[in-house]
Amino acid sequence: MKKMMTIALAALLSAPAIFASGGAEGPAPTKTTTIKYWDTINETDQKFKADWVKETIALYQAANPNIKIELTATANGDQYLNKLSTAMAANDIPDIFFCWTAGRLEPFVKAGRLLPLNDVMARAPLSKTINVGNTSSTTFAGKTYALPMELAGEVIYYNKALFKKAGVTPPKTWDELLVAIKKFKDLGISPFSLANRDPWPGTIPYMTIFDKLWGPEAYKDAVFNKKAVFDTKPFVEAGNYLQQLVKAGAYPDNFNSLEYGEGIAMFGASKSAMRFNGTWELPGHIEKLGDDLGIMNWPTMPNGKGKAGEGWLTIQNNAYAVSASTKVKEETIKFLEFMFSESRQKALAEVGFMIATKNIPFDQSKIHPAAAEVSKLLSSSANPILIWDVMLGPNLGKELNITTQAVLQGTDPQKAFSDLNKAAKAEWSN
Repeated sequence: MKKMMTIALAALLSAPAIFASGGAEGPAPTKTTTIKYWDTINETDQKFKADWVKETIALYQAANPNIKIELTATANGDQYLNKLSTAMAANDIPDIFFCWTAGRLEPFVKAGRLLPLNDVMARAPLSKTINVGNTSSTTFAGKTYALPMELAGEVIYYNKALFKKAGVTPPKTWDELLVAIKKFKDLGISPFSLANRDPWPGTIPYMTIFDKLWGPEAYKDAVFNKKAVFDTKPFVEAGNYLQQLVKAGAYPDNFNSLEYGEGIAMFGASKSAMRFNGTWELPGHIEKLGDDLGIMNWPTMPNGKGKAGEGWLTIQNNAYAVSASTKVKEETIKFLEFMFSESRQKALAEVGFMIATKNIPFDQSKIHPAAAEVSKLLSSSANPILIWDVMLGPNLGKELNITTQAVLQGTDPQKAFSDLNKAAKAEWSN
């Protein structure tokens, strides 16, 4: 199958030359229009997305030989966010680009940098494939500024073979989790493959510990109503539990210096029993572990208000926006429409990507059971948690991630969250 796809792709890449070879008697060549496209793509960690982007560009250029898609890819997500934020401040942004949603998107909307897409969504072909219900995190004052491609979640992936080797079942309580951590450590297996040099992965267990301790209302009050007092007991106590994981040996010794991709590689090579991260990693984990891949949520916490089986971390993610100042508006919109077309969304769905679109007729038999299970869990779970650092925006969200990184490194949680509280007051007073 891969060989056939490679041959087909090679043929498509050569297609513009075929279309253009009209001979001396043919029409004069048309002027080439260039569309500048930015994305965050890691060839190693998310090869399926890199392949999808390349194939999408190749197919579109083959069908439109007068269009050139100029791709600029950045492998690291934090570096990409910094690059995009700098370009936004200078009003020097590409025609079409990957972006996040909610609080990370809002500053760009307020700056007037993005093109409203309501009219585009209302007409064919997007009216058929865009699920308007999944654009809530990219809609402000009734206008939609980006199209989410993914209904993402953050789940605990686990290696069934390693669990069987250690005589461990998926833990349902905090105490059971600590027992499992010890058993894996005794076998020389890292319990979790946390790689936290970019500090956001360490915030994932913090968010879910907080939810399981204090329940959904406390989370909503903090993130949606901006009433969080971060130096108080709920936030500090969650930080104390986060430090207990480090003391129990849940993570590799050098986890705060490991690159994101190293964490993925550790889990894929069966050097760790669990990995707590996003569903955007799912296709890669399926490829590496196959039927040994399992999915679970965080266990309940002592005297916690959060219920088992609820509180899955979710977000509408992997969104794409168009510059309000693009000089090639119609051409860019046509490319956006192609990205969200039935055929391109089908290609994503069939590798296990959690698409946010609708009416996509993909082959269910190609979907691995783990992908089907994740989709069911995320779509049916009560009290979903929208990911904090995205909701809080680029500034305070970054401060939250730095805070959890410091706590994981050993900083007193009371001090760390007092510093975060000062940053929140400054942010919310503006």
